[in-house]
Amino acid sequence: MNRELAKGKFTVLDYVKLTSKEAIDEFFYEQEFGFLKAFAEDEDLFLSTQFRCLWTSFCIHNDIEVDTDLYDSLIKELWDIAEDKFAWISFGSFENFMCKYLV
Repeated sequence: MNRELAKGKFTVLDYVKLTSKEAIDEFFYEQEFGFLKAFAEDEDLFLSTQFRCLWTSFCIHNDIEVDTDLYDSLIKELWDIAEDKFAWISFGSFENFMCKYLV
């Protein structure tokens, strides 16, 4: 083990060297979805197209298909954060907007 790891300084590169592909995928999945949630909390309405593009990329990177249980639970989690930040009339209008490039 290198000295940096022993000291608790753990980089993404170290993570990649020490884990399986599944663990790596999980690590990046959590990082990317965490970024989406932070974006939903911090940004304004005029960036909603950028938010949709980030969501689209996340779904493509992680093979998440529209109208699956996983997709539905993740989009609902983002809705719970973004509901007051964006000018959506309903969850349905938000969901339709967000999946535009995925269907």
